[in-house]
Amino acid sequence: MNAAENFHGHIALPLEEHFEAYLSSKHHWADEAESGDFVAMMSMLLHEKAEPENAAAFDKKYHPYLGKSASEIPYSDAKKLFAEFQLLLSGAEAAK
Repeated sequence: MNAAENFHGHIALPLEEHFEAYLSSKHHWADEAESGDFVAMMSMLLHEKAEPENAAAFDKKYHPYLGKSASEIPYSDAKKLFAEFQLLLSGAEAAK
């Protein structure tokens, strides 16, 4: 990770924007993502918005990361997780 990249700015804050848009809820979701289980947060949104089989495949693929905070997951892995999440979510939005 270079000095300009960090979990909070490049993953947690964009994830917060997704939560606020889909749940119509203002909350410090970025803090939750960083200190809590951000994989579970992404999974929850996918189960609400994406095709069931895509959400299930995401859960199966990233099951080893469930329950881990951002500090327990390598940043490069977190970026891959978030990129796949965004791809699945954007596909779900396009299908509407």
